[in-house]
Amino acid sequence: MRSAKLLSLAAVSALALVLAGCGGGEARVSKVEAPAKPKACTHLASWQKLANKIDAAVYCPNWLPDPLIPQIGGRWNNIDSVSKDRSYLESFVWQDTDGPNLSGELHINLRGYPGRTTIPTCHDVLFGGGKPKNIEVPCFSD
Repeated sequence: MRSAKLLSLAAVSALALVLAGCGGGEARVSKVEAPAKPKACTHLASWQKLANKIDAAVYCPNWLPDPLIPQIGGRWNNIDSVSKDRSYLESFVWQDTDGPNLSGELHINLRGYPGRTTIPTCHDVLFGGGKPKNIEVPCFSD
């Protein structure tokens, strides 16, 4: 069955290539632009300080949604936390309460677990069927 799917995919691909070559009379050459260079981290010093503190590489965002600024210790950074296992949480939040009956919140969490490639587990309590039961679940599963 799998080889049939691969064969039909190959046939469709070949047909697409043939049809792509069947154009009008004129040849058109378009300018190929180089991919954009990634922007440098806008607040490198604060992220480098975190990297030094946990002795590991960290993700340094060069952009967050307006009006947030990705600066640890900056105006919108409301959580700057490092645990004993060197995992970290950087949280940025903005809240709009200017208008009557209007509110809005923008909240970004950047979490890192140096040396880990698996999703960590968290403690939870399962209710039902008698008494509560303590269980381990993947963090961020809800």
